[in-house]
Amino acid sequence: MNGYDYSLFLAALYKSWLFFRYAFIVLVVAFTFGGLMDFFNDIYYWIRQLYRSIFKKKLIKPLTLSQLLSVEEKTIALMIPAWQEAGVIRRMLFNTINTVDYKNYFIFVGVYPNDPDTQAEVEQVREVYPQVIKVINSRPGPTTKADCLNEIYRALRQFEKERGIKFEIIVLSDSEDVHHPLSLKLFNYLMPRFEMIQMPIIPLEMPWKNFVGGVYMDEFAEMHLKELLVREKIARILPSAGASTAFWRESLSRLEDENTGEIFNPKSLTEDYEIGIKLGKMGLRQIILIQYVERVVNKKGFFSRKLKLKRVKELVATRALFPGKFRQAMRQRARWIYGIAWQGLRNIGWDRNLKVSYSLLRDRLAFFTNLLYMFGYLLLLYVLTVIVIRLFQPAFNVPPIVRHDEIW
Repeated sequence: MNGYDYSLFLAALYKSWLFFRYAFIVLVVAFTFGGLMDFFNDIYYWIRQLYRSIFKKKLIKPLTLSQLLSVEEKTIALMIPAWQEAGVIRRMLFNTINTVDYKNYFIFVGVYPNDPDTQAEVEQVREVYPQVIKVINSRPGPTTKADCLNEIYRALRQFEKERGIKFEIIVLSDSEDVHHPLSLKLFNYLMPRFEMIQMPIIPLEMPWKNFVGGVYMDEFAEMHLKELLVREKIARILPSAGASTAFWRESLSRLEDENTGEIFNPKSLTEDYEIGIKLGKMGLRQIILIQYVERVVNKKGFFSRKLKLKRVKELVATRALFPGKFRQAMRQRARWIYGIAWQGLRNIGWDRNLKVSYSLLRDRLAFFTNLLYMFGYLLLLYVLTVIVIRLFQPAFNVPPIVRHDEIW
């Protein structure tokens, strides 16, 4: 860079001081407000945990396999939308059928007429396991996930008429999910006591150097094991994660009546989020199911490689594969933020109950906080640039972003 350009750069850096000063003030106010909300959630969560550990420890016990087996199996339908999932769908279906401890269930997989590879994979499984039902969408893909789910639901109703059966529990699933062996047993045990159950989603492990995947692991642990628990206790309203969400069929049918035959909003990018909020506002009983179950499994000994029977206490959760590349994660996050913050505001609105509106506000602030993070990084870059320049040109000086007498 020649001297003339360098002088212009320094002049521009000096002039940008006022912009970054105001940006700093906005960031301080916004991050303080958000931090106070996070602090409230943390305090609420830990006080609740402390109270339960002191006063209810003897009353709260993990469910046992015998308790789950004591309840007669209700008829369950899993609904899986699949667009261009040829690489994972067959393995997912085989894994689910071979590991889930349940008999009275069917798996409805929604595919598209212009996706023959995924169709072929599903067909291979269907030939071996008749409880897998292939549903071909009436429109070429890709459509929205909600549109595919509506097609699956219509096929499910037709299947009921043809077979003379009635599904009592509907479970949403994705084509990458790894279900816990006792997940359906747990839904069966708790319904219809609860009319919507969200099981925690835990991302599959990734190498430590995959920071994109690591962010997902941290975020979902925070969201599903703490944030949603606090929301459930405060507002009695929960969003669905779109995977491992179980609905009591009679309750779900109420949305069908309201939406002229369509349960899921085909114009929404986050139909799962919306349906959970709508059911909660209708007064249905919802729960984020953080449940440990005792069971006997084969495990290798600490000093021996031999398998031994061992009683363990496990968190019943669904493992899922999340994007490990930045571009994939960016596209998914953009869809979530737009669907939840903007479409959610338009389609759901607010609520007269302040506790519910507080929960919705936390979701909708995501759009603004992401913009603020961008300005925060720009502010950091500005400060670092000024520091580096002053190392080589001590005479260069700009007013401080905040003066000493302004610090409280």
